[in-house]
Amino acid sequence: MVVAGVPRQHATTWLAHLDQPLMGVAALGGAWTIGRAVRERRTYAARDAERLAAQAVTEERLRIARELHDVVTHSVGLIAVKAGVANHVMATRPEEAHDALRVIETASRSALVEMRHLLGVLRSTDVPDLLPAPGLAGIAALVRQARLAGVEVQADIRIGHGEQVLKGDSEVGRDGGVEEVRGLGGDVGRGGDGDGVRGLGGDVGRDGEAVRAGGGDV
Repeated sequence: MVVAGVPRQHATTWLAHLDQPLMGVAALGGAWTIGRAVRERRTYAARDAERLAAQAVTEERLRIARELHDVVTHSVGLIAVKAGVANHVMATRPEEAHDALRVIETASRSALVEMRHLLGVLRSTDVPDLLPAPGLAGIAALVRQARLAGVEVQADIRIGHGEQVLKGDSEVGRDGGVEEVRGLGGDVGRGGDGDGVRGLGGDVGRDGEAVRAGGGDV
């Protein structure tokens, strides 16, 4: 019977040599795990950035579409009204018809300039901030613009239960209730219960004959 033994000192040295490779493998495994987590986090961050960029582009395009819609509807509406006036008075009052045609020319040129600006924004990579779409607070500015275009307008705006009257070129805010704008050439009313907006657009000739175009709920 043969009994073999290993001295305690040699056994400790052998275990120490065995621990060194194991510690190296553990360190490499930890570094690889950390690196993988960092790469995944960067990938997720890049995807989020792309998603946010695409969302921003979509929102900007929708905003430009709203701007373009406002330009087209306002200008074409004014042109339609003035064209009706010109056609109505061409034979009897040619000077008034010429005035209406001049308004049509001015409105169409202005609309072309604004549409070219918006289309230029779509083509540009550096998109500037656009103005917000006009709201009820911009009624006075629209009245002034209509007067400059040759439409005789008188503004009469009432807000809330207490009757607050706005005339001329004053500004008005929106705080519920009923807002109305009455003009010789148009009538716009809004109910405070959110039932929509009613509108009639038109013009009045010099002898009091009315020419109307459009109308309905918006």
